[in-house]
Amino acid sequence: MSNSSQFHLQYLKLAVPDLESYLLSPAVFWPLPSAPTSLNEPGMDQMTLGGVVLSLKVITAYALPEAMTLSHLVEDVRERWRSNWAKKAAKEFSQRVRNWEHTVGELTHQTAGRLNVYRAQVRNRVILELL
Repeated sequence: MSNSSQFHLQYLKLAVPDLESYLLSPAVFWPLPSAPTSLNEPGMDQMTLGGVVLSLKVITAYALPEAMTLSHLVEDVRERWRSNWAKKAAKEFSQRVRNWEHTVGELTHQTAGRLNVYRAQVRNRVILELL
């Protein structure tokens, strides 16, 4: 199992139990207080719908045994709260588009030292596509 698949599996194990509460809240970014700092990946300390969808894609691509179970759990919550899911996805999409535009603007006007944030912003761009 790769480090990436392990990060995403751990993220989902922390996020899925709170998914329904998250969908019913006004928050776009939901803190995962029990997220270990050893995950040390961008976005792994908070839940978003994009993060959940991205992590499901990763663990499915790696064919992890837990992928099917976690996918079914997420889909069950998504079906029960379809309207909430759509509204939350739209809010997250808007916020991520603004973040992406801001990052691209900064990268075109600043020195190469700013490229260290590019990795996290590419993750945001992938999430935009998934949302």
